[in-house]
Amino acid sequence: MRLHVVVVIALCSCGKGAKDAPAPAPGSAVGGSAVASPAAGSGSAVAVVSALSPKLEAAKCGEPCLFLLDTPIAQLADTYKTRCGGMETKNLGFDDCKQLDYVRNCVYAAHGVVYKKKKWKQVFDAKPWYEPHAEVTAKTIAMSEVEHANVHELYLRGKACKKNLKISGADYERIKAWFAALPKPPMPKFTFAWNNFGAQEEPTELPVVDRKGLVTFLDDKNTELKHMVLSAKDVVGSYEDPATLAKQTKLLEAIHVTDSSKLRSIILEIELGHGTEDEPYTDSMTLRFVYDDKDQLVAFTGEHIAFD
Repeated sequence: MRLHVVVVIALCSCGKGAKDAPAPAPGSAVGGSAVASPAAGSGSAVAVVSALSPKLEAAKCGEPCLFLLDTPIAQLADTYKTRCGGMETKNLGFDDCKQLDYVRNCVYAAHGVVYKKKKWKQVFDAKPWYEPHAEVTAKTIAMSEVEHANVHELYLRGKACKKNLKISGADYERIKAWFAALPKPPMPKFTFAWNNFGAQEEPTELPVVDRKGLVTFLDDKNTELKHMVLSAKDVVGSYEDPATLAKQTKLLEAIHVTDSSKLRSIILEIELGHGTEDEPYTDSMTLRFVYDDKDQLVAFTGEHIAFD
């Protein structure tokens, strides 16, 4: 068996609707029971509310998705626990694609959207807090900025979930934008690379290479790799457990970080090729994107493993 491992680490000095209808543009209202009123400059009806209805407020602890009418998705779990006597809601995470679709549609239903799709009509008609309004559609709702941001994130997260990407839609869009712009975006200030032949152990130190080395590494599989990342073809995405990241001592030392809990690490596992029974081989790429608590990309690692 021949084993060839190539790893690149780049430390960055800088960073940066209803299921059957598109997400609406953000409005100025806070979600709740829908009341039709003329849209400014048009004759179309827009669901406008100034506060959540008593019925929606009363239903919140039994229907956690209703918190998304006025609570950013990142604060949902903590807000729910505080407001509902210490109870914990199921994490909206990235494992249940159907649940993500339901939660997104729940926001629309709270505005009184009447669903044409039988599935959602049956689901929400059974909800005691649901008050349908025939004149309300997903395209005519005036959502608050919080609601719009939540619906957009749920849409992206659900889309990613269906492609086996267990990371937020926003994070994957950020990664895709970085790849799509290569080599135009600011390249990392520091790059490290090493080659191991017949062994998987990390080197005792990180040999420094110039910034061009990173582009060369990515260009080696550029056309295929970029296409696979942008299309999510044969890509599995996940968040790296902080305890696992804490074991990457050389990486943490290189970026001068001692507390890995302040970092968010995203791992993309990309299968580049498999052999046949007669000629077996494996060719894969593991990419790590590490962001700090200010959402800046502070480190990137790439590991190309090929063996037969």
